[in-house]
Amino acid sequence: MNAKHTPGPWHIDGRDVCAWDGKIETTICECYAHISIGRYNAEDNARLIAAAPDLLSAIELIANAFANGEHVIEYMQGVARAALAKLTR
Repeated sequence: MNAKHTPGPWHIDGRDVCAWDGKIETTICECYAHISIGRYNAEDNARLIAAAPDLLSAIELIANAFANGEHVIEYMQGVARAALAKLTR
């Protein structure tokens, strides 16, 4: 796939989602707090957005493994856990 988004990895800085290319940090977006289920969730939203490139990569890896006929249960678990870990840091 030829992704047309800002390359990852992305990270959060407060409520901002940023990308670092080794020279320049770019703000991808700012997440603002609003009450949802009785709490402010801007940082949770930022964490989910920041994980998008990793989640895209995980899905691509899993799809390619299936396309190549590989036995991928353990592989899928590892890729999925790595992508999800970014959400729960």
